[in-house]
Amino acid sequence: NADPSRAIELIAQLPDTQSRSYSLSQVVEQWAQNDPDAAAEYASKLSQTDDRNKLLDNISMSWANEDPLAAVTWAIQQYDAGTKSPLGIAVEAWSEQDPAAAGVWATKITEEKLQVSSWQQVAQKWGEHDPNAAKSWVVSLPRGKARDTAISTVYKLLYECDKEAAAQLATQIDDAAFRNTVTAETGP
Repeated sequence: NADPSRAIELIAQLPDTQSRSYSLSQVVEQWAQNDPDAAAEYASKLSQTDDRNKLLDNISMSWANEDPLAAVTWAIQQYDAGTKSPLGIAVEAWSEQDPAAAGVWATKITEEKLQVSSWQQVAQKWGEHDPNAAKSWVVSLPRGKARDTAISTVYKLLYECDKEAAAQLATQIDDAAFRNTVTAETGP
């Protein structure tokens, strides 16, 4: 338990089965709780496999629960290296814990694809818990595709409990074609 490398050596000797994958996942997840940097470094060095990706996802979740800013900083490096899911997992976990802080961080993203996905995840988690606060946040965002996507996310959540407020929010989507598509999904 204190030496994850020894446990990993023993697990590596097991036949390549679901049991081995599960055992490795458990050890790395525990390692990530105690030393996320070392666990991330280990998992990053593995060859591109489903196991590697699952480990990176688990590390991201565990790390985000302890230190969300460090987790998203690391996950952006993974994203830039071609592994996309740890960033989404870290942003989602952070947004679940503290959507306002995750929102402040997300507004600093300048790359459009990252902006769209991060803003949407913050809007989703925030909107699930406090749709009015999420609404205030999304309309304050700089105009563009990422903002429209975040607004559409909150619109769909708000529509379930306050159709009038949702209809007003939909008017904030700048792209008319996108706005029409979003509102058509919820019906008349």
